[in-house]
Amino acid sequence: LPVDHAGYEMNPFKRFRLVVVQATLALCAAAAAAAYFASGPILAEGLVLGGLAAVIAFWSMARRLEKFAAMTPDAITLSAYRWTGIRLILYALVLYRAYTLDTDRYYGLLGAVIGIFIHKAVLIFVGATGLDLKREMK
Repeated sequence: LPVDHAGYEMNPFKRFRLVVVQATLALCAAAAAAAYFASGPILAEGLVLGGLAAVIAFWSMARRLEKFAAMTPDAITLSAYRWTGIRLILYALVLYRAYTLDTDRYYGLLGAVIGIFIHKAVLIFVGATGLDLKREMK
């Protein structure tokens, strides 16, 4: 169970965010290492790019969600549209960069898409299993 610097348990949003980010980074690193040895550095670099973009986009979205509670409905709508646009631009830039790694076989692009979907799979898994939920103290 993640704890803050003072040793107190974190709030559920922060705990969920940290568990998802840690699991995504670990799985993307393992997948990139496997891809490097199986297919070469281009697929591995695409996986790292896609995984990092997904983590950055998720982190910013999760931080904004924590701040929505204190906002007015109009401000929430504006903020949601703005950050959705920023997240989509980030994904577009990463996918384009991954595409330029290998324009013949698209291994970089494939790796980036896999990296993004690894994050989505982790997000669903953690949410469905409750892996981030507070465990009972013994």
